[in-house]
Amino acid sequence: MISDIDQWVDKNIFFALLDETKSTKLRLKDALKNIEILYDRGKNTCVLRAFSMHGGLTLFEEQIKSGMEKWISAFNVLGMSLKFTSTESRQNAIQTLIDLQGSLVVTKGLADTSIFKNTLKNIEKRYSTE
Repeated sequence: MISDIDQWVDKNIFFALLDETKSTKLRLKDALKNIEILYDRGKNTCVLRAFSMHGGLTLFEEQIKSGMEKWISAFNVLGMSLKFTSTESRQNAIQTLIDLQGSLVVTKGLADTSIFKNTLKNIEKRYSTE
């Protein structure tokens, strides 16, 4: 199951962000649309969060770290394509991961999917410099 999710994320989110045959605007739009699908508009809990709870952190530490690095790397490439400095690009990529993960927790806790939806809009604004 986890490997199926990994493959789906690789194909529909990371590849979308890294596909330099498309404009950065379209790459971002496709990735955000697929992030919305992955998390069912904020209704689904993040797998990284579930694995990082209590004993799961020790058991899945490497997978969690690897997953986070993939998210950061993909958004970093997008930022570099937009001519952000390497520092800006990495900071934006990390903030994007924080925003996504944090919004999923808050959305679940408050039972309010508008939080996740607004986060996706804010991420789009962060990368909309074209």
